[in-house]
Amino acid sequence: MKTIPIAVQALLDSPVQVYRRADLFTIITATGITLRWTGCDVPVKLDALTFNPVPLERGRVRWVMGIEVDTMELTVFPPADLAVEGVPFITAARTGALKDATLLLERAYFTDFSLPAAGAIHQFEGSISVDLVTGVEVKMSVKSFTNLLNREMPARAFTPGCGNTLYDTGCGVNREARAMTGSVQAGSNRRQIKHALSLTDAYLNYGAIEFTSGANQGVQVTIGRTTSDTLNLVVPLRADVAVGDTFKAYPGCDRTLDTCINKFANKARFRGFPWIPKPETAY
Repeated sequence: MKTIPIAVQALLDSPVQVYRRADLFTIITATGITLRWTGCDVPVKLDALTFNPVPLERGRVRWVMGIEVDTMELTVFPPADLAVEGVPFITAARTGALKDATLLLERAYFTDFSLPAAGAIHQFEGSISVDLVTGVEVKMSVKSFTNLLNREMPARAFTPGCGNTLYDTGCGVNREARAMTGSVQAGSNRRQIKHALSLTDAYLNYGAIEFTSGANQGVQVTIGRTTSDTLNLVVPLRADVAVGDTFKAYPGCDRTLDTCINKFANKARFRGFPWIPKPETAY
């Protein structure tokens, strides 16, 4: 059941012939950053909060009883100054800043755009999935939280590889403690980063690199194969690198017991079953 604030109900019941309404979007990222937008052309105030105008289009939402999963489509056309923690919004969306983010859609009602809203009615709420990022738009799907019920049971599968995700709570390895800081060396390009890190071949395989300066600042890309002086990226960078650009590199994990012991000294948290017999064909 939808709850209507008393002030909104009073406005709707009043003899006022014309009232305004605007969609309000509250996005909270996994790191706790809050973005407040409105589809209106001017900023909208609700209580002590301000929702800034952002060009966007949203799909329809439905209100149904039961546990059906509803999905809302949202397309954002971010202006140049729209950012997440100082990173341009398109770059942030492309590099995973909206992973595990949530969105709340409300509809605000007021008598005049120059005045604070009387209140807002909850419309939709769910988790964000980025579907497409181009140079001018970001397309997202927002699935209602009932989607969290769509899980395989049992949740834990018996496999040779570890069931944890590297650096998550189950794994327990501290990501920042494993970070290696370095800078781009001569001979680098968008796909290959030359470095002067002190490491063995393959140490950073399946890891990630995050640039902390230069044209790619804030961009994070998965590392494929590595050598003692080169990081080969899975996908090319969007901008050219320059000698001296700084970065952080994080080691990856192939989820084997060997890697867990020798690379991370984390055997106690290994959640795989490496001695499960391999499938064999009986004749």
